[in-house]
Amino acid sequence: MKLSLFVVFISISVLMLAYTDIAAAQGITGPPETLDDLKQLGIKTLNLIPSIFKGEIGKAWEEAKAIWSKMYQEFKVWWDANWAAKFNSTVNCWWLKIKTWLNQRVGIFEQEFPRERDELKKSIKQEIPQIKQDLIKKFKQIWGE
Repeated sequence: MKLSLFVVFISISVLMLAYTDIAAAQGITGPPETLDDLKQLGIKTLNLIPSIFKGEIGKAWEEAKAIWSKMYQEFKVWWDANWAAKFNSTVNCWWLKIKTWLNQRVGIFEQEFPRERDELKKSIKQEIPQIKQDLIKKFKQIWGE
C-alpha cells in the first residue's frame, strides 16, 4: 500500500514537473488571449509530447511497468498455487451443466421449431394484406389524396 502511494505521488510529481518544463520552454506566462494562441499552444504541446516520454516520464513509465510486471508475476504464482485448480474445476462443472441443459433443449427445439415456423408463416399471410392497406392509407394521407 505504501509503495503504491509512493509510486503515484512520484508519477504525479514528474508529470507536474514535465508540464511546468513545457510551459517554461514555450515562454508561457499566462493563459492564451485568443483562440489562435490557444491553438498554437496546443500544437506546440502535442509536438513536445514524444520528447517528454523519452525523458523523465519515460523513465518513470519504465519503472512503473517493471513494478506492475513483477506484481503480475507474483500474483500469477500465488493464483496458480492457491486458486487456479479450484477455479478451473468450478468453471468446468458449470460448463458441463450448461452443455447438458443446452443438449436437452436441442430436442425440444427440434420438435417446436417446425410448429413455430408454420404459425409464423400463417400469421404473416394473414397480416400482410392489412399492412398493405395501412401503408396505402398512410401514403394517401401524406400526398393528400
